[in-house]
Amino acid sequence: MLVKNNTARIIGINSQGEKSVKVLPGDNPAVEITAKMAKLDFVKELIKQGQLVVVTEEESEDKPKTEKEQLIEDIEALGIEAKSSWTIKQLKEELEKALSVRRI
Repeated sequence: MLVKNNTARIIGINSQGEKSVKVLPGDNPAVEITAKMAKLDFVKELIKQGQLVVVTEEESEDKPKTEKEQLIEDIEALGIEAKSSWTIKQLKEELEKALSVRRI
């Protein structure tokens, strides 16, 4: 079963006799948990509460990047640190500045 973390914290899943699994929050890839882990009351409750979301293989595949993600990637490719808290407008302005400096 593939699951994604819908909270702002790391979720650790431990099942006796199996390696523990950490499900990272945010825009991280889905994590495979075993059938034994999926049957744990703790995991069932997290799914019921919406803190863990079960995803299909198709949903877990790479999705196209958003405009913001692409701008951040472009800025960082130029060697500039981009902050995810910046708006799209700020990212575009920073990219323009970086490109104009390279043209000079």
